[in-house]
Amino acid sequence: MHWLGPMAYFSHGPSSYASVWDQFWVPCPFPVAIVHSQRVNHSEKKDVLYGSVEVEIHSGEPAVLLSYEWFATYAAKQLGITIGKCWAPQKPHHHRLTLLKSVHIYKKHRVQYEVRTYFRHMIYERLTESTLKTFLEYIQRNVPEGVSLKISKKSFMNLPAQLTDHVSSVTLKQIS
Repeated sequence: MHWLGPMAYFSHGPSSYASVWDQFWVPCPFPVAIVHSQRVNHSEKKDVLYGSVEVEIHSGEPAVLLSYEWFATYAAKQLGITIGKCWAPQKPHHHRLTLLKSVHIYKKHRVQYEVRTYFRHMIYERLTESTLKTFLEYIQRNVPEGVSLKISKKSFMNLPAQLTDHVSSVTLKQIS
């Protein structure tokens, strides 16, 4: 059989497509064992536990913050994250700038500009590091325009060896 090019074989529909590949199929002359190996990483790092994570969001529009807070808390519920407290300060932060209307003089003619920054705080409790990374990546990728995030993490850590030795010796003295 001569090679006629791909169009000669594939232009007649799927049945001719299958027959072409059947012609080139060659059985393997020796038995093949498929081995699925799994790598076991013995130097696996322990997951860090976080007591609480505070997400602070800033924007010039309070409705956007409210919508984003709903989105973030809904995502946390879907991931099974414990939602602590969600709150907003009563008043926004005001930044006022007073300038002269004229470039040269006329001190009595001024204009005042004001920028308001609204805040919202969301606290999530008892997270593992892997869950936190997944959650933060998701909410950071979906931040609306004009919104900034500030994230504060509080993690649990073991006591240093010096303190645990001291505490155990003190408790042994108190018991005896």
